[in-house]
Amino acid sequence: MKVIVVGAGIGGLTASVALRRAGVDAVVFDQMPEVGATMVGGGFHIWPNAVRALAEIDLAESARNLGAPFEVTEFQNSRGRKLGSWPIAEIARSLDAFDVGISRKDLLGMLYGAADQDNVVAGAKLVDFDEDGSGVTARFEGGREERGDVLIGADGLRSVVRSTVLGPIEPDYAGYVQWQTLIPNAGHLFPHGVERVTFGPGTRTVMHHVGDDRLF
Repeated sequence: MKVIVVGAGIGGLTASVALRRAGVDAVVFDQMPEVGATMVGGGFHIWPNAVRALAEIDLAESARNLGAPFEVTEFQNSRGRKLGSWPIAEIARSLDAFDVGISRKDLLGMLYGAADQDNVVAGAKLVDFDEDGSGVTARFEGGREERGDVLIGADGLRSVVRSTVLGPIEPDYAGYVQWQTLIPNAGHLFPHGVERVTFGPGTRTVMHHVGDDRLF
């Protein structure tokens, strides 16, 4: 079997690593000029369900080492009054997992390093595809075609795969905007092992470590 994966983000790279470790030939195509160009953005709290998924492809410990493990999630109001806390590490241990903060760049770099890099093709923008009884043909800008048994669409917000299957669907604006940043050399400003969620009038902030002395 051969699988075509469209999109070299977190979903596409994870799928390709899992498939190849299961003995399935998987080729990833991404529209960026180089896969490294997608390694931008803020951070993540990787919860136990995602950690267990990474453990299935032997990458959970790599994520832990790259990031900053959590012990507790704290909630407070904008005046600093504590509203509550979750013992997330205790809960995660009961699931044979853990919680960890990690930057998007580090997570993507880890997944790209685990992928068969000879089978990750950059600068390949999907135009359309069609399927028949024996498989699927993907067509890319510039005339390239790729034939496979299965196509996985992991091509993000403006997914060509999704719009081809379901028709054009515009995202629904939920009425708020999220701003993200990473602050270097700031680990001493915030307690380790803590994720803090602060609620204000119509707003909230989330702060935690992501490894390498950075705050998200």
